[in-house]
Amino acid sequence: MRLRWTKNSAARTTSNQDDDLTAESQEQCDIPEQPRLRLAFATVTAAGAGNFLFHFYRDSGEILRLGYWNALVAYRVYGCYALALGVSIAVSQLRLQARGRRRPEGARRVLAIAVVVFYYCLLGVLDVRTSHGIGTYASLYLSLVVP
Repeated sequence: MRLRWTKNSAARTTSNQDDDLTAESQEQCDIPEQPRLRLAFATVTAAGAGNFLFHFYRDSGEILRLGYWNALVAYRVYGCYALALGVSIAVSQLRLQARGRRRPEGARRVLAIAVVVFYYCLLGVLDVRTSHGIGTYASLYLSLVVP
């Protein structure tokens, strides 16, 4: 069974046989299969957006106190944190997939764990309970690499 996307309309159709193309179905094109892109998108959505939504709605008192849009603005730093978390997990999955699911061993494993711990320490600097903006955090991270 293949999914097809009709160019003229937003309707999806399924077809078990590809040879019986009619004049109507010749205007359809196959949805491109890009498993790495799908994996990355699914991971960023689940780990990043899911994490953000969970924490945002968990703190419903803030939403009631500030209002919905102001609470979203107040959580902008946590949104950056959740996005960075989702992207880093997706990159990790893609790297593992590129290596054929072989995990690093020995000194490489220790180095990989150290890099992950260091990365989470850097992400831990982002604090949603302060009034610092994203620009403040960006200049802080920039000052770590540029003297």
